[in-house]
Amino acid sequence: DAQNASVASGSGTSLSDIQVNENDAIVCTITNTRKTGTLKVVKSFVGTAGKVNLQIDSVDKATDVGDGGNTGNVTVDTGNHSVGETAGTGTNLSDYTSSILCKNGATTVASGTGTSLATVPVGEGDSVVCTITNTRNSGTLEVVKDFVGTAGKVNLQVDGTTKKADAGDG
Repeated sequence: DAQNASVASGSGTSLSDIQVNENDAIVCTITNTRKTGTLKVVKSFVGTAGKVNLQIDSVDKATDVGDGGNTGNVTVDTGNHSVGETAGTGTNLSDYTSSILCKNGATTVASGTGTSLATVPVGEGDSVVCTITNTRNSGTLEVVKDFVGTAGKVNLQVDGTTKKADAGDG
């Protein structure tokens, strides 16, 4: 029908040479489609694994995940985004040293230490994967038996596991 006829079309940010005749009522509709990419956060534990909540732009996208857990690909607008983690059930993040590495294919686009990264760039069509690695902090524990009086023999244990059987004095 003549009332809904298209008089011009195109792409880009402007359109010129639109014919307007007497008594015409021209309506121009400009459609902008937001450019997007995807962002995925993957969890990696070195040593004793815990549970964490993985975040994109401060929103939990996966909760109580362990080693290898991830958010799946999340479609995001182009621009900078944040990624991070919070402690999940039974986990204290201060027990770990944390780092984050973000890659678009083989190219590193962001990295840092700690449990969050504020500026992760995502371009049109990018598929950025950020891996948050938590390495369990460790130390050493030495158990020494000191008898007062007549020495005997004992089994020395750590966390219920015998580390030295029939240990004597010293």
